[in-house]
Amino acid sequence: FVGFICLILPGIYLMIRWSFISHLIVDKDKNISDAFSGSAEMVSNQFWNVCVIFIINTIIWGIASVFPFALLVAVPFNSLVLAYYYNQLFSNSNQIEHLDLATNEK
Repeated sequence: FVGFICLILPGIYLMIRWSFISHLIVDKDKNISDAFSGSAEMVSNQFWNVCVIFIINTIIWGIASVFPFALLVAVPFNSLVLAYYYNQLFSNSNQIEHLDLATNEK
């Protein structure tokens, strides 16, 4: 139980907080440290919403893992859901002004 509290829960928290790192690297051409901080800032105001998205994706992934061919649908679906949510978060004008991620500066 102590290991769960000390290792698993912080890992889940960081996974959610840093969920848009790859999107920022590819979409905004950010370096790794800027992508980590940018993802953390993007998620900070919407943490529970992103957490719900991860829970739903995990449930879909768990159901699909029972049926191997369902993973052919679940994996792209989960990626598309996360990419869609990234676009929704990033299209928020307050987020863009606050984070200053709209520019291509490194």
